[in-house]
Amino acid sequence: ERFIGEVPTDTIVLLDEAYIEFVAATRRVDVHRLIARFPNVVVLRTFSKAYGLAGLRIGYALAAPELAELLWSLQLPFGINTGCTAAVAASYAAHAQLEQRIAHIVAERGYLSARLRAAGAYTTDSHANFIYLPAEGRSWSEIFDASELQVRNYPDGSVRITVDSRGSSQRVLAVVERALSGPVDAPRGQTPPAAPDRPEPQPVGSAATRWPAPDRG
Repeated sequence: ERFIGEVPTDTIVLLDEAYIEFVAATRRVDVHRLIARFPNVVVLRTFSKAYGLAGLRIGYALAAPELAELLWSLQLPFGINTGCTAAVAASYAAHAQLEQRIAHIVAERGYLSARLRAAGAYTTDSHANFIYLPAEGRSWSEIFDASELQVRNYPDGSVRITVDSRGSSQRVLAVVERALSGPVDAPRGQTPPAAPDRPEPQPVGSAATRWPAPDRG
């Protein structure tokens, strides 16, 4: 609210709540109070995420009456067809199934996040239906490309993993744990550090690596 208060009143502020259904109630913004206080705020929501209607590209906005009327006058005619309207109505009618699906994704998100951290992977806190793995010394993009699992890749080597079933979580964990048990890869565009020519001296009696004798021929 401090940020919005510093924005000129003739500038529209968009608040994207595409993943609001996956956010805990204690972390949600009271958008009705926000709009009442700042009439230049527009809240955007979509049926593409929790409702599973991504292919229809349908959503809605919340705004102060005067601003809402202005935006309504600027929209293209016939922007929503009857098929979209029927799909939205069916989604609202299936509210119990929606709540069950959201609860499942939130629980699975917590499980996958905890297991990734336990394995030694760094991930940020998620309040959506995906988990973000930043490129911390390795290119997750290349690792998942080689695994044939489909994730959203980013140029710096980080990835976004959509939360789904326990089976998909297990496959993700297998890829991550296998990668963490191997050598560290540098993210794209960076040169990995050079390995030493010889190992450090080992104490007598330790399980030192046996190196082949130099080729004298």
